[in-house]
Amino acid sequence: LAFFVVGMAVKARWPFIVAMILSTIVTAVAVIDAVDIAGDVTVGIGLILCLIAGIVGVVAGIGGIAAPRRTA
Repeated sequence: LAFFVVGMAVKARWPFIVAMILSTIVTAVAVIDAVDIAGDVTVGIGLILCLIAGIVGVVAGIGGIAAPRRTA
């Protein structure tokens, strides 16, 4: 979340790239954990929320990278 705030404040792409990479890692870990425990127990709400947050972070990172920059 901090990288998204910094990216909006400084109008740079690098914070969005970092946020997207971190969100991709979060999403990958959530998917791996969900697949790993799916046979033994049910997937809980925390893991589902982690997966949703990771996907939202990836999409927001892509949007931040693709957004046009205005120089003052």
